[in-house]
Amino acid sequence: MLESLESGTRNSGVNVGPSKGSDSKGSNSGPAEDFSSSSDGSSSDVGIVGHLSWKTVGMIEIGEIVGVGVLTMGLAFEELGYVLAIVLIGILGPVNIYMGILLSRSYQVFPSSVSYATLADLCMWPWAGYVLKFVTYIYFVFVASSYFLALSQTLEIAFWGVELCQPLWSIIAFCALIGPIQVQSFSGAQIVFWINFGLIVVAILLVLIYMFINMKDSDGRDSVYAGTPPSISWLTFFGALSKITFAYLGCFVFLEIIAEMKTPSDFPKSFRISAPVQIGLYIIVGIISYTYSGENASDSIIKLVDPETYGGLLSAAAACLCLHLMVSYFIISLTWHKQVHQYVSPSTYGKTNLKSRLIWFCISFLTLIFAYVISNGVTFFDSLVSLLGSLFGPILGFHAPIIFFFLARRKEGRPISWLEKTICAIIFIYATVLLTAGTAANIITLRDDFSDSDTQPFTCTRSSYLDSYN
Repeated sequence: MLESLESGTRNSGVNVGPSKGSDSKGSNSGPAEDFSSSSDGSSSDVGIVGHLSWKTVGMIEIGEIVGVGVLTMGLAFEELGYVLAIVLIGILGPVNIYMGILLSRSYQVFPSSVSYATLADLCMWPWAGYVLKFVTYIYFVFVASSYFLALSQTLEIAFWGVELCQPLWSIIAFCALIGPIQVQSFSGAQIVFWINFGLIVVAILLVLIYMFINMKDSDGRDSVYAGTPPSISWLTFFGALSKITFAYLGCFVFLEIIAEMKTPSDFPKSFRISAPVQIGLYIIVGIISYTYSGENASDSIIKLVDPETYGGLLSAAAACLCLHLMVSYFIISLTWHKQVHQYVSPSTYGKTNLKSRLIWFCISFLTLIFAYVISNGVTFFDSLVSLLGSLFGPILGFHAPIIFFFLARRKEGRPISWLEKTICAIIFIYATVLLTAGTAANIITLRDDFSDSDTQPFTCTRSSYLDSYN
């Protein structure tokens, strides 16, 4: 299937260059009809140097997409049962590959598009472009905040005997991130992405080894189901569906990655590396952790390790996961910082002078401040992120790539086959259902969190992870 999709990408049309003499803003009567740079300086000609190979891009995709998502697979299996969870993982993986390929095809037609924002400026109605950019920016900052929160919590697990509070662990996470995120391109950190792949594999492998060793003493197998569990409801179903869907979601940064490739048309090849790793890890981790924990599945498989008897293994796994989450935050924040930098100071974007670096530092510093405040100030932050994911994720992950692709084909004057129209229609409908039902489910959960929460923001009660585990 992947080979045929790649073939479609290679044959999707000519790589048309920017039309320098045309007006990039278009009109209010329809989408923009040219490929020129937007007035804010957002262009593939500005500070973009292609150094990435498709193999490195595959590693970037693993770092950006795998991570927090794979840790929740045990809980998704607990909510859906073996069969349904495996089927959904097997279906949604290729769907997200296809969305990435549609974006690659759109890039071939609009080669000045280095982000969702610039592509929206080039091919959409002005009002639609503003809406999409607003959704993208909101989603970026909250996803970055969720990775920041995951890092601070995992630091607590890595040092499971140290008595600190969450706001203090967050300060440590802040200090650990501020230096690495000053790198201003994916090309400047290529070796890190390869190391990052090893880190997540080692972290997961250590936890799986623990579960294998202790499997015979676990009573999880007494409460597992091949079919759907009897306790399943529409709330738990859409909660699990959201977990699996957003465990794959990463295409909203693909254009930034494609713009830094040596050969952008090679982008679909990257899925030869990332897709088997993602699908394989999700299924393996889901099956083993569900078999081990059953109805007691955790929102993070690393929390299944007993620190009192396997403290060294837990610390090693958590340390690897911390480094992986740092790379994941870097990938997400880099795309956001680049877009803000382009908007704030297009004349310095992509430069290496002192002014450019100072602007980048201020943007990255303020983003970290926002992540710190939100992750510690909203006591039900996980539920809030889930709501934003179900509200904005389908738009960015499914609706936008399909719309971009149709507008790109319109620009080329090329028809779309009925088979491809049918596939896109099914995916579009799925995304719309997830957008409505998933958002409704998460609103109910968020409402319950409002009524049940008795934790004050920025509360600092010193305790160790060992205390909470016991």
